Amino acid sequence: MKEIAGVLKAHVRSEDKVIRFGGDEFLLLLEDCSPETAEKVLTRVNQALQANSKFAFPIELSYGIAVVRGKGELLQAIHTADVEMYKLKASAACPGFPEGIEAIFCRRKQKNFEVRT
Repeated sequence: MKEIAGVLKAHVRSEDKVIRFGGDEFLLLLEDCSPETAEKVLTRVNQALQANSKFAFPIELSYGIAVVRGKGELLQAIHTADVEMYKLKASAACPGFPEGIEAIFCRRKQKNFEVRT
């Protein structure tokens, strides 16, 4: 898990947060980040994990993305991202999913709350 956390930290900006959220789950809090940018971050992280020779097996990411515009929305965003993660795990886009990231959150400065579904 330390190796995965290190890869995550290496692929986000210094103002972003990488938080271990349970057994093999992480939250990424990405400041002023669109869902499209979060997808790009995940692609880079996924590529780095797959190229990492320190793992005895391939690491495949599963994740959900939710936009958070205020502290009061965080719990709902965690739930939304969790649902999205399980949809991804169930799809053919992410077979195997041995370990990975539970959720990526993007906090935007606008007032409206948007969730990608």
